[in-house]
Amino acid sequence: MLLPESGGCSSEVLGYSQWPRDALPPSPAAQPGSPSPFPAPDALVESAGSSKLSPGFSAARSTQSASQLVAVKHKACPSQECQRHARLLIGGLNRSLDPCHDFGAYVCSAWKPRSRSTEGYSNDFNSQLNDVVTSWLKGLEDLLIAGVDEVKVAVKPLALLRSCRVRRRATGVDLEDFREFMSLLGLCWPHDTCCDVSALGVLLGLVYSPRRRRSARRRWDLCFWLRLRVLRDSELNGSGRRLTVYPGPRAFVERFAARHTYVVLKGNYVAYWTGHLDALLQDMSMSSRPPAVREDIERFVKAEHIIATALYNTVAKGTWEPIEVPLSDIGNYTGNVSSKDWLDKINANVVDESAVPFTEDERVLVTDVSVLEAVEKIFGTFKDREIVAHLSWQFVQEFGAVVDPTLEGLYKDNGDKLFCAGQVELVYAPLTEMLHWRLQVTRGERRYIDGKLERLVQRATEMMQSLWWLDSKEKRAATEKLRTLRVRMRPSEQVELELERMYHDFPNGTDSEESFVKSWLKTRGAFSRLASQRVSDGVARFGPTLSPLMIAYDYVDNAVNVAAASLTSPLYYFNATPAMFYGGIGFYFTAEAMRALDWTGLQIGANGHIVSPSWMSNATRQVMESRLSCPTAGVPNEALLPYLPALEVVRKAFFEDTETSDYRLEVTDDLNEVKAFFMTLCRVVCANPPWGRAAADCNAILKNSRDFAVAYRCQKDSPMNPSMKCGYFS
Repeated sequence: MLLPESGGCSSEVLGYSQWPRDALPPSPAAQPGSPSPFPAPDALVESAGSSKLSPGFSAARSTQSASQLVAVKHKACPSQECQRHARLLIGGLNRSLDPCHDFGAYVCSAWKPRSRSTEGYSNDFNSQLNDVVTSWLKGLEDLLIAGVDEVKVAVKPLALLRSCRVRRRATGVDLEDFREFMSLLGLCWPHDTCCDVSALGVLLGLVYSPRRRRSARRRWDLCFWLRLRVLRDSELNGSGRRLTVYPGPRAFVERFAARHTYVVLKGNYVAYWTGHLDALLQDMSMSSRPPAVREDIERFVKAEHIIATALYNTVAKGTWEPIEVPLSDIGNYTGNVSSKDWLDKINANVVDESAVPFTEDERVLVTDVSVLEAVEKIFGTFKDREIVAHLSWQFVQEFGAVVDPTLEGLYKDNGDKLFCAGQVELVYAPLTEMLHWRLQVTRGERRYIDGKLERLVQRATEMMQSLWWLDSKEKRAATEKLRTLRVRMRPSEQVELELERMYHDFPNGTDSEESFVKSWLKTRGAFSRLASQRVSDGVARFGPTLSPLMIAYDYVDNAVNVAAASLTSPLYYFNATPAMFYGGIGFYFTAEAMRALDWTGLQIGANGHIVSPSWMSNATRQVMESRLSCPTAGVPNEALLPYLPALEVVRKAFFEDTETSDYRLEVTDDLNEVKAFFMTLCRVVCANPPWGRAAADCNAILKNSRDFAVAYRCQKDSPMNPSMKCGYFS
């Protein structure tokens, strides 16, 4: 439901404690030869007061308590990064709360988002992870200034950014150009004179471009409601390609739903609508403008509610249901949109290197059937003209601030600098990522990051090999997915070498008289001409940068994309203790990697093909479900996958590294190395409902950690130390 009785953003109706509905598995048993950090099988039920402490803690407690684990042979970390992180953790604690009752509130309730700082920025989703994105965008200009000496083409995004920040309301000529661009996309607003066209064609054309001429190959990447990729697949017969359909970008869809909900709940929709109307038609006389009729706007709002709800359902699902069908059968899932409609509109819009039309026998992989359900709902409820009108209105809401910077104030307090940085990042993401790695990450640090993340995947693979409740065939399938998993953290060498050529035709900003609107339109046009599959996919994969989920697993590619923005505090520090690394980026990277084996991952093989119904037997799935069912913890297993298995993997690495690390985060009784590990894990997902969204429910995860109960001396059967605990590997 998009409009809860309590109010707030639909994407946050789930609340902090209910958010993680995705599933995934990680961690294994200890290898022979070293003390196991995991409890023995007969120690499955215990409390903090029990003598059966996990071996990792028992060894440390041979001379002292777990809460003083840092004291003996190790020194307090003196680096500025450690001091800053310690202040971050301690300053955010709410000491009036009991960590054994609600650890998430203990760590997060005193936290305040940077978006409410004196700089006046407010974001749609207040969360610690969103603060990381905000910091990245605010630092973009400095990165580009430094990058000009490194790569000449960096002058182009820098010029676009600066032009955006000093822009004024568009002139009549600029407004005509902007409306003409909308017309090129098949859109029009507020008039609907151009809307007598195929809505499916317009929807697909926003991702690609209508193939009016064989030479006019474009890719707009305006993925409002869905995303499309044409994958080259050597395992397929015939064309060797496969069309893949994804839900729309999660952050984009959530922003659309949140914006709708926010404006409706504020009772400002008529003013919001007319504000955009005035901005886009300011060059027209009042007599030539279409009137803003309240009744028409209210009908539009009701329709938008249905559309936003359908789209939000495609990204809010915890577990995807992938399907792979021939194009001749796709219409069976989309009601009024027939298979012939799909085939005709795909061939009219979707570009492919081969330029060979698709046939009805070719396969299409839909990563989640909810995408087709949304198409069925929307196209079954509204006529084509109405659908195109809503696509047009969504475009105006998303990009109207290009022609009038004051439009940002209709929804945000003051997001103009973030809007400008976002426009640059959407187009120049490979370049900004490359500059970050070249200018802000040393070779030694790069080797450190690569080694740490590679070792976490290797450790998870080893633990899967030791998992007693998988049979040999299932172990091979699981370990093959982890063994072949790719970690994509920076542009490939091929993309780096092609950057100058990729951006050669983009405007360089040397014309000081050129308006931002013209620069933006030229930039989007040049971006659309990056039509080769290799280049466009190389650009498209950098999407996580602008999302609070800066580390994201791709089920089809079996790859984890790690945006450069994630390599910033509090997710990552170079001069850090094990608690800071494994509680931050280490944990969240591992969780995303383990999505290879979650309820969705069980349906997709290492090669990206559907395995029906699963590569895991029903009997084993039942064992897995039972191990993640925690009646005394009151936590559904949807909240534990992939995070609980990831915690088991990371926990093992954390204790091993802590034993050999020279430094620990030892500050006060409230903050030692072990507590810092758990606090960092939760701090990273602090969020302010209803607009904020937690990436994981740290309470649900840590209720199943004996080490947590020991560190905080939680009484048996206290909320954070239930008697019966879940375990994936242990």
